[in-house]
This record gives sequence, C-alpha cells and structure tokens, in this order.
Amino acid sequence: MSTASAARPPYEVRIEATDRAPAGAAPETAAVRLIVQLPAGWTAELGHCESLRATLSVTGADSARDLAEVLDGLLGTGALLGWVRV
Repeated sequence: MSTASAARPPYEVRIEATDRAPAGAAPETAAVRLIVQLPAGWTAELGHCESLRATLSVTGADSARDLAEVLDGLLGTGALLGWVRV
C-alpha cells in the first residue's frame, strides 16, 4: 500500500461566489460539487462556510501550483459557474 498521497501536505483552499453565481448560491453546495470533481487520489474536507465563501482542506496535490491549476480549471464552469478560488 502506497503512502505517497498521505505524505502530501493538505492545502487550505477558499472558494467564493462572484456576481456570475446563480441567485441563492450556497457555498456548501459549491464545495461538494468541487470535491466530487477532484482527481482520483485527492481528498478534501469541508471546513468553514459563511455567506458566499467556503474553506476546504485538500490533500493529494503534488504542489500548490498543481492544486491551483486543477481547481482553476474546475471553477467557473458547469455546475461551478460563478465560483473562483481566492
């Protein structure tokens, strides 16, 4: 059993709704939609949610840059239209 992904540090990520988000957009819903689209081997825990912002702890990315590229590719499109990483 490999422990490579377990050895990777968790990264704190914040997502926030923009003016393009649907009316009534909930950060909990956006966070779950983001979590289910993460690459295989990545995990995330939902932390604090407030107003139109959610904080997650994401594990599995090789680097912060890798994480940013993946998240930025997922956010702002499809079910996550109107959400950005802050």
